[in-house]
Amino acid sequence: MTQLLFQWKQKDLVPCVYQFCDANSGCTVNNLAEEPSILDCFEYLCSTEIVQKIVDEIHLYKDFVSANNLPASSRLKNWKPTNVNEFYVFLAVSLLMIQVKKNRISEYWSKDALIETPIFGQTMSRDRGILILRLLHFGDNINMDSNDKFFKIRIIIDNFRNTFKSVDCETGYLLDFIVYTGATTEIATFDENLGKSGNIVMTLTEKYWGKGHVLYTDNWYSSPLLFEKLLEKKLIVVELLKLTGDKLEKGEVQYLSTGKLLALKWQDKREVRMSSCLHNKSMTNVTRAGTEEIEKRKCIVNYNQNMGVQPRTSVTRPMSGHYPPRLIERHFPSMYPRLQRNNKHVSKRCVVCSTHKIRRETSYTCQKCNVPLCVVGCFPLKVTALNINFKYFPKA
Repeated sequence: MTQLLFQWKQKDLVPCVYQFCDANSGCTVNNLAEEPSILDCFEYLCSTEIVQKIVDEIHLYKDFVSANNLPASSRLKNWKPTNVNEFYVFLAVSLLMIQVKKNRISEYWSKDALIETPIFGQTMSRDRGILILRLLHFGDNINMDSNDKFFKIRIIIDNFRNTFKSVDCETGYLLDFIVYTGATTEIATFDENLGKSGNIVMTLTEKYWGKGHVLYTDNWYSSPLLFEKLLEKKLIVVELLKLTGDKLEKGEVQYLSTGKLLALKWQDKREVRMSSCLHNKSMTNVTRAGTEEIEKRKCIVNYNQNMGVQPRTSVTRPMSGHYPPRLIERHFPSMYPRLQRNNKHVSKRCVVCSTHKIRRETSYTCQKCNVPLCVVGCFPLKVTALNINFKYFPKA
């Protein structure tokens, strides 16, 4: 890779501002009502055309599965063809399942008064819902493209990549995406010096070049070369940088610029670092708590107004597997083996006691964790707590 150098100088930036071309801006959907309902918008994103394709694939998969000898008790023997309207009902039930948490799918149709949710049974029967889920399919197994890693969901990816581009950017929802697959990721290589992450940005923004748009990004795409490449395409970048280095005094500011790009570090209540092709280091007044006016850096105010404190696409449900195994597996204490010379058990320092600077030896260990633990007090604490705090720790 060619080593590219940028001349950073202690001077403010004179931003290069392009006149914005709004010829094709805003919502680009023409067949919606002036005040569309939520259902109208959903049917545009998940149209009858794509649902019909899914229904067709379900029927093809049913034929594929039925080609094998099905057991006499198989529910598939009771299958009746589905249609677009019924699949929309299935989607509604599936989306509602996200809001109502149950341990098993069958519990959504339970008649137990303690956990009953009648709307599921009133909307779709249990056997029908589970049967459609069993046959849910998006790709033809017979005509499979072995070179496409996402063949089984390709029609879904292509549909949403197209429909997402029609939404209003002010909603904060996803506009476009690329599924990363390593070396086979579907991106164009505009410049090898940009690397994969930079070329992903170039690919996703290509449609908006030459129009004077402003692109707000998080710190994943920190690259002066990328910003200057995009600036050449009349696409202006503003970015929140990672927090590294020494802290400043409150109100203190440091900045450097290349003539096209400003890098700024400012200490407010918290330290903020920005990179921008659109701003200089100027301040602006903002109203806080409805009455009080305070001064903040204009680039930061601008970024928060357009990006938000946290992008909506970053707000996701926690993964079900993020808990350490020691909190969800079965743990049993066991003793270390005896020494031959004195027939006594090996003893080692308890890891919990050591954490709290207490020297205490034990002959017991946890079979799963493979660490020495006092069998009374420390053992249950270690295998059930995320953090071992003093207030839970028994005094020596």
